Amino acid sequence: MLLCSILYPKMKQVIRLIPLLIVSTLLFAPRPILAQANYDPSEQWADSLLNTLSLEEKIGQLFMVEVRPNVKGSRESVQRMIRDYKIGGVVFSQGKSKKQAEITNQYQLSSTIPLLVGIEGENGLGERLSDAITYPNALTLGAIQNNIFLYNMGAEIARQCQRIGVNMNFAPALDFNNEADKTLNGERSYGENKDWVARKGLAYMKGIQYNKVLACAKHFPGNEGLERSEKLLPEIDKNIEELKGESMFPFKRLIDAGLKSTMLGHLSVPSIDDQKGMPLSFSAKSIEGILREDLAFDGLVVTEALNQQKISKLYSGGNAELKAFMAGNDVILKPISLSKGVKAIKSAFDKGDFNIEVLDEKVRRILKAKYFAGLHKRKKIKTQNIESDLHSPAAEALRRDLYEQAITVVRNKQDVIPIKGTYMKKFAVVTVGGDSSPFVKGLETYTDFKKYVFKGSTFPAEKLKSYLPTLKSQDVIVLGIYPSSNNANKRFGISSSVINAIQTLQQYTKVITVVFGSPYGMKYLQDAEHLICAYEQIPIMQESVAQLVFGAIEAKGVLPVSVDTDLPVGTGIRLKSIGRLGYAYPENVGMDSEVLKGIDEIVKKGIKEEAMPGCQVLVAKDGKIIYEKAFGYQTYKRARKINKNSIYDLASITKVAGTLQGLMYLTDQGSLDIHQRVREHLPETDTTNKGDMVIKNILMHCAGLKIGYFFWGKVKNGRSFNYKYIRRNPAPGFSVRVSNKVYAKDSIKDDMWKWFLDGGISSDPNINGIYPYKYSDLGYYIFQKIIERQTEQNLNDFLSEKFYLPLGLRTMSYNPLDKFNYYRVVPTELDNYYRKNLVRGYVHDPSAALWGGVAGHAGLFSNAYDLAVLMQMNLQGGYYGGQRFFKKEVMELYNSQPYSDIGNHRALGWDKPRFSLEKGYGPTSFAASPDTFGHTGFTGTCAWADPEYNLVYVFLSNRVYPYARNKKLVKKNIRERIQSVIYRSMGIVKEEDHVFEQEQ
Repeated sequence: MLLCSILYPKMKQVIRLIPLLIVSTLLFAPRPILAQANYDPSEQWADSLLNTLSLEEKIGQLFMVEVRPNVKGSRESVQRMIRDYKIGGVVFSQGKSKKQAEITNQYQLSSTIPLLVGIEGENGLGERLSDAITYPNALTLGAIQNNIFLYNMGAEIARQCQRIGVNMNFAPALDFNNEADKTLNGERSYGENKDWVARKGLAYMKGIQYNKVLACAKHFPGNEGLERSEKLLPEIDKNIEELKGESMFPFKRLIDAGLKSTMLGHLSVPSIDDQKGMPLSFSAKSIEGILREDLAFDGLVVTEALNQQKISKLYSGGNAELKAFMAGNDVILKPISLSKGVKAIKSAFDKGDFNIEVLDEKVRRILKAKYFAGLHKRKKIKTQNIESDLHSPAAEALRRDLYEQAITVVRNKQDVIPIKGTYMKKFAVVTVGGDSSPFVKGLETYTDFKKYVFKGSTFPAEKLKSYLPTLKSQDVIVLGIYPSSNNANKRFGISSSVINAIQTLQQYTKVITVVFGSPYGMKYLQDAEHLICAYEQIPIMQESVAQLVFGAIEAKGVLPVSVDTDLPVGTGIRLKSIGRLGYAYPENVGMDSEVLKGIDEIVKKGIKEEAMPGCQVLVAKDGKIIYEKAFGYQTYKRARKINKNSIYDLASITKVAGTLQGLMYLTDQGSLDIHQRVREHLPETDTTNKGDMVIKNILMHCAGLKIGYFFWGKVKNGRSFNYKYIRRNPAPGFSVRVSNKVYAKDSIKDDMWKWFLDGGISSDPNINGIYPYKYSDLGYYIFQKIIERQTEQNLNDFLSEKFYLPLGLRTMSYNPLDKFNYYRVVPTELDNYYRKNLVRGYVHDPSAALWGGVAGHAGLFSNAYDLAVLMQMNLQGGYYGGQRFFKKEVMELYNSQPYSDIGNHRALGWDKPRFSLEKGYGPTSFAASPDTFGHTGFTGTCAWADPEYNLVYVFLSNRVYPYARNKKLVKKNIRERIQSVIYRSMGIVKEEDHVFEQEQ
């Protein structure tokens, strides 16, 4: 105890001094200790591993050998090389993703040192693996102005590489086309300009290395200045200053930004190394002199494949590998002979030709690169779901973005692109060569086309002469050219017959020419007045061009090369979208495809439980349709499947998709004021209880109108028809079709209008004519009358002329059997009371049917696409397809809620989201923003637009089949739950949030 009492105070002083001692040690310690504190973990790992390796193992690390899984014995041969020579890596050249991952797992497990696994995937894994994604070629990417897309592509390709165990991608290629031969590198070059190529390559490289895959820029020093030659070893005849100022410029940019590896080309460059027949890849002057010293590159130097003929014909196995090593290469790619190469290099060391430090430096670089790629962690690749992981929705969405960004409008002399109005115009599409079906189908999304498809590469003169009378009468012809060659000697596949066709047709009409091939081919299309370069023929590019032609997407691309004096590099006309709906993946607009699969689950369960026999569902976000599906059948007999062209009875959506559009049009024209009274437009109402009603209040369903009148009670005697009004067959004075074998008298509308005007109104108390909210169809008889009086047109004709036809709506109409096949229209109810037959092609609402099928409150039919277009136009404030249908301020007025303070949730005509403690949310998802507008329909339909999220949602079904008493769709909240899935896919809400929308 005494000792402790003596020492304790001194111990306290020592304890207080400990922090000071630590700091002093760090500040004044000898340099080796400081170096140890800042030691690079990759160097630490590399050195610790390097110190355990024998000479043979070090030499083995220099080699990356080729694996060809589809070639018999290749897999086993490489396995022996790993065992016997301790090789540093492998390069895959073909196969499928899962098989490659399995082989990689086997190789990595059997190798004492983790292997570099390489692939030549300039355009992605699909370049080598048959089941992976192929991204655009370099020339297409060169047309993209915003380089963030190339960065994202590099990052995504690297993600896919990591997923299958690849940690080195031999990309990007930094070669560019020279003045003497601008087509030298074809589609593998980003362009002809050093800055252009450098910017594209840099973005791609950074993306690759962001996801810890080694990028490998190639082929140093760049082949700008290379002449086409019969020589085995191609030669670049430029001096060193020219090379550094041009060809090497992109490499320097990438090196300064942290490039991990570069590949030397098998080229002869006398200005760098004048030894006769010396490939630059075997030249110490190029590697040690220029790359290491002049450009300060400290990454891996990789040979181009040694097994290429231009090397194997000049050098023997063993000799080639030794020369590559002597020149300063770190990685010897695809040796001519591994065994001879290892033997030759080992023999050189045994003779004392090299100091071991030279080899150690190379191996250290290789091991540090492996550390960067995460190989020190030794993770096994999971092979489950590998293909779906590679084809993730985000990966596919990025691919679409890249192709869209590249499309280049080269000429647009008369501003024909994009095509604006389609009403009263005729269109034709002519395609020459290739499979043009995706392009034609994409164009037909927007309007009808006459089609002329030529499978060969020419437009035969006799065919042109035969078709000319029809073609020259078209307002616009879209000509798609699918070249069969990218060869300059074959004029890039542009035939003289096609040139002649363009010249001939342009004498009579407007021609939009689209080249799905090399931009160099446009050299022969100087006469094309409206010209688009589309670079590639794949379906996604064709679909995107069709959208651009109609203004659904913007034109942003520019030419990456000079085509002619009037088409220099950078040529490209920027065109904005004109507000038409296009198509995209959910991920293109920030939505989640996996979450959207929840729609399928809800719908399929609803069909199974007979909430409806089938349906259409469409979702559009930011002007892009990202979900459009048809489910089930027209009836429970499962005889006819629902497809996207099936036509549904919209029921009360007619109020907003039809009549309300007319009212907004009249307001826009100054012919209607919502504060006016009915009698100001309809004098016959002056002496009735309807004349003093205010239009605004009728729109708000608070003008005192009853829910409806039983008009059928006037035309029936019990369960039988009153022959004064109804006949079973058409007869003089009885031509109004009510349904199959049901005809009303010609003056039935006059009778119904009189019955309506004579009818009573609500007895509810009101304040200044504002009654409690009571939903009613009756006001829309008034509105229809106002529209028809103001326009002097039948409502159907007016809406078709002013809205549906200009919008390009091909299914939206009243009385669809006047236009469409009987079986295309989905049946509604088996009407055993009013019409006593199956209602199909006639409006389901009995009163609207008696009115003649064209009613203000019901009677419209449509498919989901057409209804979505109409909703999108309203969402865009009355603008669509380059046309303005009414001013934005009009839409804002009609979407306002003037009586929300007294508990009326609705806008002017539009229904709105609402919430009550007793009933919960409705008729929308609880997640819909307050600005959302739309409507539902009795037959099982809804259409909603949410301005806050730029969202359109359409659901069409015939839940009333076979009987209207089937209310499962409503009770199970199917429409609302689907809408909640949409918001969840945007990350707006969580799955557990929609407590008010569970099935009842």
